Amino acid sequence: LQTMDAKKILVSFLTIVSVLFLVVSISVATSQLVTIESVKVDGMSESWNEDISVVAGERVSIEVVFEALEDASDVRIKAELQGTKVDSEVEVFVGDVENGKRYKKTLTLQIPYELKDEVSDDLSLDVKVWNGDFKTEFAEIVLRVQRPSYNVGVMSIGTGQTIDAGETFPVDIVLKNVGYNKLD
Repeated sequence: LQTMDAKKILVSFLTIVSVLFLVVSISVATSQLVTIESVKVDGMSESWNEDISVVAGERVSIEVVFEALEDASDVRIKAELQGTKVDSEVEVFVGDVENGKRYKKTLTLQIPYELKDEVSDDLSLDVKVWNGDFKTEFAEIVLRVQRPSYNVGVMSIGTGQTIDAGETFPVDIVLKNVGYNKLD
């Protein structure tokens, strides 16, 4: 009877130790790697919850300034634009960081052209700094994506089946205004 109670106590003790070890392992694996001080999109910081405007199809620079909270190796930064139809992301290798030191990395990201009938829409920009042991995510930044001001898409070009040298021939061109403003 006493060996049965000792076994129950030992099993309970081992279960509690295992659970505590798991909780400590999870908290260490998900602790913060850096403090992100600023994120600028084409030199503009989000302030007072105002959206930053960008133009669909263009490439923008994303500058991330951060301070390391840990000594870490193989650190990476990822910037991702999340839309309803298309996502765009870029990832760069930072390397080693030292606790208490500040770093700046600039990423270049292609703004997706996913506007169909709208002239503008919002996309969320997420920034993540991580390695195998730590991870820091920056609160999403809302980007207002606009169509280019004046942009014409060529839908089709049609000509006759045969053409003789020196002959004038008709060409049918179908254009679509895919810009923000009306075209004449």
